[in-house]
Amino acid sequence: MFCAIKISKSDPTPLYIQLANELIRLIDDGTLPPKTKLPTIRLLSSKLKINRDTVVNAYKLLESKSYVIAHIGSGTYVAPQSKFNIESKKELSPMPCSKTYFPRELFNIDICKKLMTDILDDEGWSAFVDPLNRERQLIRQAICDYLQTVGVTASNPYARLIQDTPNFLLELMKLSATSTICVEAYRDLSYTSTLSYLGFKVLEIPLTADGLDLEVLESQLKSQSVSYILITPYIQNPTGICYSEENKLGIIELCEKYDTMLIEDGTFTDFVYESYDIKSCYNLCKSDRVIYIYNFCKLYLPNLDYSFVVLPQIIQKRLIDTMQVALPERFVRYYLESEFFDEIRGDIVESCEIKYKKISQLLSSSSLLVQTYPNRNGLFFWLKSKQGSRMYQTLLKHNIVVSPSDLFATSNNADYFRLSIASLNDSEMDILVNVLAQLDSEF
Repeated sequence: MFCAIKISKSDPTPLYIQLANELIRLIDDGTLPPKTKLPTIRLLSSKLKINRDTVVNAYKLLESKSYVIAHIGSGTYVAPQSKFNIESKKELSPMPCSKTYFPRELFNIDICKKLMTDILDDEGWSAFVDPLNRERQLIRQAICDYLQTVGVTASNPYARLIQDTPNFLLELMKLSATSTICVEAYRDLSYTSTLSYLGFKVLEIPLTADGLDLEVLESQLKSQSVSYILITPYIQNPTGICYSEENKLGIIELCEKYDTMLIEDGTFTDFVYESYDIKSCYNLCKSDRVIYIYNFCKLYLPNLDYSFVVLPQIIQKRLIDTMQVALPERFVRYYLESEFFDEIRGDIVESCEIKYKKISQLLSSSSLLVQTYPNRNGLFFWLKSKQGSRMYQTLLKHNIVVSPSDLFATSNNADYFRLSIASLNDSEMDILVNVLAQLDSEF
């Protein structure tokens, strides 16, 4: 029966939430009747080919909702019918404090209809083809114009529109004679999981409040040949830190010294709210060895999957642009240049700043939650609880789902978690504020 469980690693919903919802489905439809013993953590993680912590977190979430009962030394069992809460039995709909993207409802389909009509009116049947690469050049210029607003000055020939960022990283790795990449110790694992799976060597570099630990980075560069260093210098996910200019220059210097390329992810730059001088590594570097990535659709067009890339000359000549420019790609350009996008972007950035200030104020007076690094953003907070995993369970009881540290690192530290506010609406924010305000009294 557990073969019927379907979870997807490409789905942005945390895997343990997907697993919990699948088990609830089996419980609600009677496939798993009361008193049924669930598989052991080891067995289920092996069958589904997922991390054991994912199963642990799913079982804990089900227990907090009274769907299962855990007996120490015996196992986890489906709870008797009388234990079920009527509301929670309908569907597990936790507050999404685990997401760094925005609700799709913000992106009305009427915008798409209007822009598609504009495209067809302007170009007719030519909207479906681009034989002379005219549209490719227009898209590249639109990308350059947009990146200028987030502190990146780029030239048209070096800009690219790409799909599937992890696959793009794979293509970059194939260009190098070595198969080693340095990454941040805490990071978005989706970037490098494919590389690890395919046998590329991934070296984790610790983070400080200023950025990468330069001493550890240099020791790795000294000991082995490294192709790329991948960093997120603005609103690093999940820690929220912004690299200092000194740290960025130090990384660039090491890249030059050890003949290594730097991959810079600047996706969250719009959400730097505290005082900070934004200077991209791409523009700071004078030796043409920085690749800049901006996951545009992750933030501002979630129904599509496009990112912007700016390449250094040495890579631009070797990496052929295979993107077929047709109607969807034209839509991206029209959207970028539209008033619709300006309005959506402005509203999102402003609303996130308001939410950021509310939560920052609460955290500053909390005796239980500690911000590990200085935070300058309105999307998420990287927190450490003085109560360890108890805090995580307390939040679950209030139906607040956060992202534990094992989602961002190969070695788990249960005291850390990411609290995201990006996707919360006003009513959800009110609930979160009330819960955080009550936490001190609950311990």
